[in-house]
Amino acid sequence: MLHWVRLLSLFALAGLVASPAAAVTIIDLFDEPPGGQSVTLTNPNAGDVSPNSVVTGLAGVAGGSRGLQLTAQDVFAGGSQASAEVNLDTSPGNFQLTNSIRIDSLVRITWDGDGAGLNLDLSSLSDIVLQGVENDLSTTYKVVVSTDGGGSSELTLSPGAGFSGDLVFEFSSLVGSVDFADIDSIVLEIDGARGADVIIDAVVSTPEPTTAAALGLGLLGLGWLGRRRARA
Repeated sequence: MLHWVRLLSLFALAGLVASPAAAVTIIDLFDEPPGGQSVTLTNPNAGDVSPNSVVTGLAGVAGGSRGLQLTAQDVFAGGSQASAEVNLDTSPGNFQLTNSIRIDSLVRITWDGDGAGLNLDLSSLSDIVLQGVENDLSTTYKVVVSTDGGGSSELTLSPGAGFSGDLVFEFSSLVGSVDFADIDSIVLEIDGARGADVIIDAVVSTPEPTTAAALGLGLLGLGWLGRRRARA
């Protein structure tokens, strides 16, 4: 039910926009697949990499697929486990990164149409937004957008410990030469301090600020819905 409420909210936002090209574009609501998706590193050494979990057939996700992969960055003696999860019992309808107190891991989330490319035209939009972000310790978030054979652009944001809110990656601030009219890959890398835990409710791309202001109440509504979900 929550999935449909969120979709209806986004459609309502799109209806407020004069031009269809300026509607909110959903990258990932983190509410698929029904059985969830996860990767785990148990008792890793620094540099260990999990298998790359790729789930396809995701109707509500950009390109229909999502890749998840973990890398152990820094491990102290006694470190036990790091995990990244989407839509599991401990993370219904959102993404969660969980690190044991002695582990620092980097998670890479990839949207690329399972290698076929997204073919997304985001040229009429202004940013990529991570909605409903929570991190207990200092964490860095890097977004990389790429066009096959046409370069890439990226931006890193580093909110402090105890951050709660939305993170906005403005296209005008991204460094690089990507063609925003033909986005084939979007990658989100999250790297927290040892023991950091992270939650993200959704990833979307939104219109120019003047239009986004008219959509503000709707976006806040989506954030409110996300925060109603139980936290593990």
